Amino acid sequence: MKLSSILISIITGLLMFLVTFYTSNHAVIPSLVMGIVGLITNIWIGIDAKKRL
Repeated sequence: MKLSSILISIITGLLMFLVTFYTSNHAVIPSLVMGIVGLITNIWIGIDAKKRL
């Protein structure tokens, strides 16, 4: 993956954390899980898309 793809994945994971954090009345653990899942999923999709090209 390129650096730009990794940065986009990190930003997406961070945004998922923030949205979950503020909508779940500041629950940290579910927010962290959601952010990590978002980060891993975006990296996985990026690697899979690169293989198809």
